[in-house]
Amino acid sequence: MLPTKSIYTRGAEDGAWMGLLFVAAVALQTLAQGSLLATLIADVLLVAVPAVLWVMLRRSYRYDRLLTTFSGLWMHGIMVFLCGSLILGLVAFMYMRFINPGFIYAQARLAVDLYSQIPEFETFAQTLQKAIDRKLLPSPIMITFTVIWLGSFSGAMLSMIEAGLVKAIVKK
Repeated sequence: MLPTKSIYTRGAEDGAWMGLLFVAAVALQTLAQGSLLATLIADVLLVAVPAVLWVMLRRSYRYDRLLTTFSGLWMHGIMVFLCGSLILGLVAFMYMRFINPGFIYAQARLAVDLYSQIPEFETFAQTLQKAIDRKLLPSPIMITFTVIWLGSFSGAMLSMIEAGLVKAIVKK
């Protein structure tokens, strides 16, 4: 009989894979702007996140011979998203801080150009341009923490739903 792993260990191991999935999706969306194929692949990766989580939680539940509690499965999912979001946050920070330090302002300028062409969004474009001129855009570390919090919170909500579904659906 194999020694059992804790929920946290399994969550961290699965979170490393989820982090790679997040990084691949965001890298495709960011670095391949204008490429329809890259955008499509990135969208497929992001839509696959619930299915990947389902496989991870179901595997863990079966590994424990269907004895894991709802809260245990939920915590596993939370750890998956926390660790995955930390990996994405680290890679995003390194990119925005060291590889492409002007990324945030370049993206904001692209948004201004886009929104200034749409009459309904002209005021928004002007406001964003003022923020650029006054250097009021968020820093890479602010964006990184926002990504981590967003990924962790939304992942916790998705994990709660899927943990309940795994408990209700997966049988011997």
